[in-house]
Amino acid sequence: MGVALDSGGLTIYSAGYGHTLDKGGVIDPKYKVASLQAIASNGRNSTGTGLVLNATDSNFPLTINGNIDVIGGMRQTSKTISITIGAGLTLSLERRGEMVIAILTGTINSSLTSGQQFGVGKIPLGYRPNKTVNIPAHMTSSYNNAHIDAGIDGTCTWWGPATSSGYPRGTQMWFTDDALPN
Repeated sequence: MGVALDSGGLTIYSAGYGHTLDKGGVIDPKYKVASLQAIASNGRNSTGTGLVLNATDSNFPLTINGNIDVIGGMRQTSKTISITIGAGLTLSLERRGEMVIAILTGTINSSLTSGQQFGVGKIPLGYRPNKTVNIPAHMTSSYNNAHIDAGIDGTCTWWGPATSSGYPRGTQMWFTDDALPN
């Protein structure tokens, strides 16, 4: 079993059969950017073999050239928030990695006209789309449909028929370039 650092790159060699290894080390001790830990089983139990990379900087780049096969699940940090954007409408936002899932709910309780920006709340940093996206809004118990533009600055704009009532529902997914919220 060996670990080699050269020219800022990281190469890991593993033979692992019948050996137990639990070694940890800081790649950059001055800045403590990341630690590397290799864990191998002794061949007689089901602890498996693994590699753990702990990065203290959430933007620590990890590049893998080649394919990755995943057996089992992948877990990511998830953050959720609900915001009232105005006119009685709420966006529930869930952030996973660089992806945001938005669910539109509520009851329209004030007048909306096409092109009107909502004035109560904006999509907060950490959840904003990296380009303008539209959230389809199906009006339950009606044939009317609309959509809400979600801008890169977090503003939301109604695009649909003028109305002062209704129960819009919609779901959309987008990518964000924002840092993960605390």
